[in-house]
Amino acid sequence: MTLLTTAPYRSEGSLAWEGEAWTVKLDRLEVGSSRLDGSFRFDARPKVPLLEGKLGGARLALRDLGPALGAPPPHDAGDRARATAAPRPRAAGTRVLPQREFDIPSLAALNADVAVAIGELALGTKQLETLTDLRTRIVLKDSVLQLRDLSVATAAGRARGELEVDARAKLPRWSARLSWSDIRLERFVKARSPVGSKKGGRPLPVLSGDLEGRLRVKGSGRSTAQVLASLDGDLELWIGQGRVSHLVLEFAGIDVAQSLGVAIGGDRLLHMRCAVATFDIRDGVLQARHVLVDTSDSTVVAGGRVSLADERLDLIVTARPKDFSPLSLRAPIRVGGTFAQPRVGIEGTKLALRLGAAALLAAAAPIAALIALVDTGDPDIATCRKTLLRPPSEANGAASRPGDKVDHAPRADPASDPAIERRRRAEHRRRAAEAQRRSSDTVDRAPRADPSQDPALERGRERRLP
Repeated sequence: MTLLTTAPYRSEGSLAWEGEAWTVKLDRLEVGSSRLDGSFRFDARPKVPLLEGKLGGARLALRDLGPALGAPPPHDAGDRARATAAPRPRAAGTRVLPQREFDIPSLAALNADVAVAIGELALGTKQLETLTDLRTRIVLKDSVLQLRDLSVATAAGRARGELEVDARAKLPRWSARLSWSDIRLERFVKARSPVGSKKGGRPLPVLSGDLEGRLRVKGSGRSTAQVLASLDGDLELWIGQGRVSHLVLEFAGIDVAQSLGVAIGGDRLLHMRCAVATFDIRDGVLQARHVLVDTSDSTVVAGGRVSLADERLDLIVTARPKDFSPLSLRAPIRVGGTFAQPRVGIEGTKLALRLGAAALLAAAAPIAALIALVDTGDPDIATCRKTLLRPPSEANGAASRPGDKVDHAPRADPASDPAIERRRRAEHRRRAAEAQRRSSDTVDRAPRADPSQDPALERGRERRLP
């Protein structure tokens, strides 16, 4: 019987032969920090053996599934020490995505139908809340593996979806559909503002609100890296009733004066009028379509790409102020580098022009140097709907304007976004109905001719008189 590749495990239970099949009852199954249990029935009589049963438990650590996903298995302290001097696999060097191929042939050696219900799924980081109430049904038949009715809860919300691996083709085909809703960001993301709030001094969440979104992708490959490098699809994220740390926004805009003011006076949460991010995924490259966070203080837009194929980042984030700031180095922030070695810095071209002017003024008087750093603010108030209906080159701001160094691929027309297209059509129907109503009102209100003023009618009336 073929099972998942895991780290060393320990189990306790019973094994019995009942009629024509084996039954296994696992009272305890320990794999790393995972604590599982289950009951199974294995029938070897069919041409392809069948495994049925239930898998449960209190805790499943995502790290313990690493070997099944192509990552090297966890080692004990002695193994780690010996591995230090040994040649390291490629995934541990310049690449971080697992390169080791899956055991695809084993999918043809077994059929299975297993119900899964696990108390919590640990993500392996303290920065995110643990997932709970993991439920799915694993169905493997004729080399097609499916995770049906996948569902997991976290931070008062829930994610749902399904996953399929079709190993019948020479190159296995993968597809996934996921959606999530009502996930409270202030609980799910543990990051807090480095300064206390103005009122109580407590660190505030960097983000709060209801996170919703969806992911639809297809790909092919024999390893995690190959599959991710081949993905096609789309990703959408949005935040309802959201708020964001004022300090984070000022840092995003490189606003020295306001950042210091917030740091000294205390942070506060700003209401986000709009927070949305949509990406097109082609050949393993996530291309930003619309990325926007709009508050009463600033509008933050972003553009660029994330390549899962090359494991490279090429993003630019720009904050547009809506207020006056006496000391601003406002310029796009570039996020570049690789997954293994990401780099964050200020986009040099635009900031260099501003700092160059400051240096020239400094030759005349130190105080005059501040003139070049004065930011008058942007009086325009961007709205979510207007931004989404703008061409991507405008919606993504400085990251997609001529002269920037980011080499963007052509972006999809907003009309290709189903949600935007539906809104456009609804607006078109509303305007057409309004025009029709006004036309009808105009016809109804048009003055009608007095019959007595019509000569033909008057002659006819005279002929009928005695």
